[in-house]
Amino acid sequence: PKNGKYAARISQSLAPGNYRLKVGAADKSGELSNELESEFFAREAVVNNAPVVTEIFISDTAFVDQETPFVIQVKAVDPDPEDAVVRVSFQILDPTFTEELISGDLYDDGSHGDAAAGDSIFSVEITSAFASWRFGNFNLYVQAVDNSGKSSLSLYKSIPWGKKQLGEAPVISELGAPDTLKLPADSMHVVIFVLSVKADDPDNPNDVKEVFFNTYKPDGTISKSSPLQMYDNGASGDAVAGDQIYSLRAFLVYSNDVGDYRFEFQARDYSDLLSNKITHIITVIK
Repeated sequence: PKNGKYAARISQSLAPGNYRLKVGAADKSGELSNELESEFFAREAVVNNAPVVTEIFISDTAFVDQETPFVIQVKAVDPDPEDAVVRVSFQILDPTFTEELISGDLYDDGSHGDAAAGDSIFSVEITSAFASWRFGNFNLYVQAVDNSGKSSLSLYKSIPWGKKQLGEAPVISELGAPDTLKLPADSMHVVIFVLSVKADDPDNPNDVKEVFFNTYKPDGTISKSSPLQMYDNGASGDAVAGDQIYSLRAFLVYSNDVGDYRFEFQARDYSDLLSNKITHIITVIK
């Protein structure tokens, strides 16, 4: 403001063609300045549309236990005849949507796994290394950019995971559990104890899907709460997350029967193979 420069917006709609613009000024006494002239051409307005990603094609499965070729193909077009898609990019996030595993560009030049140049099918061949021993569906996003710099909306597709081979069953060991527990003195108190077991898998420690135990009461019947899951998350009685020691904090209450309780511990992997079984007796006394 007040810098000696004046501006005005032409609100009138102009037909396409050549126009001459004359500009003059007048002071407060009405004296007129010289006039300046300029010519400009008005053309029909053209809306610059963003490109569109219409389809995503991917390999059927991202294998977690073997590195195999993984192909991503995208159909991307620009609605404007004078514009073109110049870049298509992809991003793959982990199953929790919190970590980027891999990102890059797709190509329509007959290379990098692209079958035919210039057919609006952008492709890239990578490997399933991004999925290595991670379990859960992965999350693919793709986006296109045109020659004028406009970006398409991101298109999403879920990538299923799988295993090429069953592999070997998990193994549990190093059970930690008391041998004897004394009932609390009354119903106002409880006895807290921790059960723990080490679980590993010959294929990969991440292949352990769950560790659990069943409890059998002194009369031989199974506890209604069975099976109970054990955790390696630094909570629920587990001391350290990710150390392959699975634990659970348990409680003994006044109403529990006295006698021998049988605990059977096992692990299961992502091929649904069961581990060896460890049996332990805890004797509850008054």
